[in-house]
Amino acid sequence: MGVALDMTPGMDEGHGLAAVISAVPGLSERLLAEHVPGADGRCRQCAVGAQAGWHQWPCRLHCYAAQAARLGPRGVRSGIRR
Repeated sequence: MGVALDMTPGMDEGHGLAAVISAVPGLSERLLAEHVPGADGRCRQCAVGAQAGWHQWPCRLHCYAAQAARLGPRGVRSGIRR
């Protein structure tokens, strides 16, 4: 048994990613807790490695996680994967 995502034609990429995030229990909460602003106004989680300093807060992952938290189970359609 799996989760079938509702990838309705015309659904934008952000909504699709939010639906995926909402399908994983606890993921939106974890992303919201990790992707927080630093003193410089940039995402503390995204500001590592080669991308350091490029991501203003709220970063895209924070926004998608917030959208997923609002979607809740409505963002996905449960069912058997075929």
